[in-house]
Amino acid sequence: IFRITMQQDDLIWDDAVFNFSNEYDRAYQKETGDALKLVNSSINIWSVSSDNQNLVINNYPLPSSSDTVVLGMTSSNGGICTLKFSTDSIPRNVLVYLIDEYRGRTIDVRKEKEWKVLINTDPQSYALGRLKVVFVKVNLPQISFDPTADETAKQTKVQWSSSKEIYT
Repeated sequence: IFRITMQQDDLIWDDAVFNFSNEYDRAYQKETGDALKLVNSSINIWSVSSDNQNLVINNYPLPSSSDTVVLGMTSSNGGICTLKFSTDSIPRNVLVYLIDEYRGRTIDVRKEKEWKVLINTDPQSYALGRLKVVFVKVNLPQISFDPTADETAKQTKVQWSSSKEIYT
């Protein structure tokens, strides 16, 4: 599960949720539990399926390499909202990035658990596609760990290596 919570204050918030499994499809499938987005009166966040359906729950296949999903958002009052990312249950071999086209930034949501968005009178600040989520499948590093201890010298020798240093 990957959850994005858009929060205006302690009382006003909305969620967009991704569930990962290779049993799912990128297109809207009511049968697998995808849920269409119903618009709230205050703030809204959703993902867009490959067949252009706005989803609050997006049951999504694990990426084979790299996938980009468009996000939509609205706010009736505008202002600053905080996006919060729940990444604890995302598979370790899937990296997740948020692209904010309006601010011209890309963030690693495993490292930055929150991101501020300003929605104002500029149509680009709330345009569909301002925000995108990119899922990237990586090969997990091969780690070699070979500790040894020498009681006579009272020393411990630790040798290790990895093929990649991402999240190692």
